[in-house]
Amino acid sequence: MSTSAVHRSIVCVDVEGYGHHSRTDWDRVAVREAMYGALDRAFTDSGAPLDSCYYEDRGDGAMILVPPDVPKGLLAANLTDALAAPLVRHNRASAPGARARLRVALHAGEILHDRHGVVGASLNLTFRLLEATRSRPPCARHRECSP
Repeated sequence: MSTSAVHRSIVCVDVEGYGHHSRTDWDRVAVREAMYGALDRAFTDSGAPLDSCYYEDRGDGAMILVPPDVPKGLLAANLTDALAAPLVRHNRASAPGARARLRVALHAGEILHDRHGVVGASLNLTFRLLEATRSRPPCARHRECSP
């Protein structure tokens, strides 16, 4: 447990429509496998392997704290494209209920660790960014990006 705040990049990921009634539990398992596979690949490609990060599963997403020595700019430049490729492959090979579309928010700020996990205004803001109105249209490059 740390008593001092540490400045870290924060990535919050959410699967759009994860809880939709049309998804079976097996669809949800497939979606989570695709999400974690894409996250593992994307973070490795972005210079911060997922196993070097602190992360918490959120059921329909994840919260990831990147090591303090990894620049946020590196993630901003690489993470989105690195996530897209494995998801496109997954979606092409999957039934409609098992397709995944992720919402991703990247922010940086001070984080404190306590005996319950992590806390900080920057963390709260990153989660709120997931719920914000889209700042750009859905991916037009790949029809398969949509669930």
